[in-house]
Amino acid sequence: MIVASICTIPGRVKSLIDVLNSIEKQSLKPDNILLTVSDYYPRLNKYYPLNDLQEIQNYLKTYSIQVEIIIKNLDVGPIFKLLTPILHKNVSIDDVIITIDDDVPLYEKTIEMLYNSHLKNPGAVYGVMGYREGNFIHSEFIMPQNEYYVVDVI
Repeated sequence: MIVASICTIPGRVKSLIDVLNSIEKQSLKPDNILLTVSDYYPRLNKYYPLNDLQEIQNYLKTYSIQVEIIIKNLDVGPIFKLLTPILHKNVSIDDVIITIDDDVPLYEKTIEMLYNSHLKNPGAVYGVMGYREGNFIHSEFIMPQNEYYVVDVI
């Protein structure tokens, strides 16, 4: 099973919906998405607006991929993208976890390319570095000719 994990903070509903749109257009879609929403964001001293949460829930009513929204009381940063699936009762050690930023739409073959690399090197962890191509800038834009390498994570 492929599990996509996203965490979001106040003020990013539009970018989050752009990301969710890009996930829905992937050549290989995840089986489900875990979306972690922190109720309180201490770095900005803000609570997550209920109307933003409602907007996300309304958007997801017609979404083609299963999304589970997980509300956390306190934001601990982007580590939620990894902690949430690792601690989730329905994610197993055999599942592939792909962490996705809430403000960076994906290149249409990102998940497929990461999954194919996983098949070559099961158990490896991959990181993707970003670059600019014209006006298109973000870390998930992976060119087909790029090769992936196994790295140690400490």
